[in-house]
Amino acid sequence: GDLTIAPYVGDYYLYLNCEKIPDWRVRAAINLCIDRQFIVEQVTMGGQVPATGFVPSGITDSNNKDWTEVNPDVLYAWLQEKYPDYDLSSLAYRQELAKKLLDEAVADGYDTSVTIEYMFNTSDAHKKIATAVQNDVKNVLGLNMTLNNQELNVYTNGLGEHNFGVARLGWIADYNDAITFLELFTNGNSYNYGLWESDAYTEKIMAAKGLPGGAERDQNMIDAEKIMFSEGGFPMAP
Repeated sequence: GDLTIAPYVGDYYLYLNCEKIPDWRVRAAINLCIDRQFIVEQVTMGGQVPATGFVPSGITDSNNKDWTEVNPDVLYAWLQEKYPDYDLSSLAYRQELAKKLLDEAVADGYDTSVTIEYMFNTSDAHKKIATAVQNDVKNVLGLNMTLNNQELNVYTNGLGEHNFGVARLGWIADYNDAITFLELFTNGNSYNYGLWESDAYTEKIMAAKGLPGGAERDQNMIDAEKIMFSEGGFPMAP
């Protein structure tokens, strides 16, 4: 018979605790320094694609257009506009900008001697990804990151207690709608483990949830994802 391989619509991502890493520039720097291409090609090796935003490919808008085409490269778009001298399509330039953002944060008082705890539930696959991220953060930014693996029940309790600097999670689409991802980071959401707060983001998502399918609803969600990866944001690293 024929073998058909269907896409799996989901995200593997890291919460960046906004209380433990309060400067958005440091959170952005962590995002920028991660070599996602290396992770999918040399670590996970399961046909995954590097994320360019929170909402993954396979989710479509009201016109059935793929979300990554509707809101392309949203992870880098605002930074690209703010720092036009850096070509963020290039990992080398992303990592250079990461260093610059960290330097800016340090000039404003960020303490680089603080060790960031990366928490994950026990799994060889999670450990390999964590090690790759740890190496990038150390080699590019010079920041110390310790890895802490825990059994699943202990780990999930720890997420709710917010006692981490970085923590992994995955989210698989419940249905074909960007809202199933984006609503996780609204103010007070039980899955907002990194304690990010943004009234502007939350208002966009709440507005989208109150609208029927169409261009206005799409635009609210597009705007929300842009807010997530702009000044004051970067609460996660997909």
